[in-house]
Amino acid sequence: MCGTVLFSKIGVKVLEIGNRIVEAKRNRDICFSEGCDCMYVKKGIVSIRPLRSGDEIYLLNWLTDKNVLRYYEGRDQQYTLEKIQEKYFQPSSMITRCLVQYNHRPIGYIQYYSLSKMQRKAYGYGKQKELIYGMDQFIGEPSCWNQGLGTRLVKLVTHYLCKVKHADRVVIDPQVWNDRAIHCYEKCGFKKMYILPEWEAHEGKREDCYLMVYESNLVEHKGMTVRRE
Repeated sequence: MCGTVLFSKIGVKVLEIGNRIVEAKRNRDICFSEGCDCMYVKKGIVSIRPLRSGDEIYLLNWLTDKNVLRYYEGRDQQYTLEKIQEKYFQPSSMITRCLVQYNHRPIGYIQYYSLSKMQRKAYGYGKQKELIYGMDQFIGEPSCWNQGLGTRLVKLVTHYLCKVKHADRVVIDPQVWNDRAIHCYEKCGFKKMYILPEWEAHEGKREDCYLMVYESNLVEHKGMTVRRE
């Protein structure tokens, strides 16, 4: 483990308490570390940690489940252990990849990244100087769906990115047909800004996506429509 461990309550300033992750004492308490590209976050019995060797089997199980692939990557994708290792376990200075746990049980995956200049331009933020993060995630255990865990996960990571990484905005781009994901993000404070036409390849065709934005500083954003170049 690296960095400085912080203890936080939503709406209360962050306090340094030592050099290790501590057990949350109350349901609203959040524990996390910063100071490196690693992410260790815990709230109650939901925790997030960096991917590590041995986690490949979890992603392989999830990304060979047609129910999961319906919403993430697509059911036409064929994942093998080698493909998982190549896509999710190669060192990257751009993307932080993490495992999501519920009561110490691995249940999903999340990744976050500071938007590159190309990504900022594509989203319509090319001329703005704010720090903007993107994130992608899924709950890989269908038995854990419809229990509010996705909402808890997104809220937790959004809080981390704004509080620790000092993000001004966090962006997500769900496909427009994915009502369940969109509803989850709206409950977490994300707002639909505009449609990204034919933005993402999914199951043999290009799907429109919504750009959804969480504004940590509540800056108003004018709606627009952009097209991929």
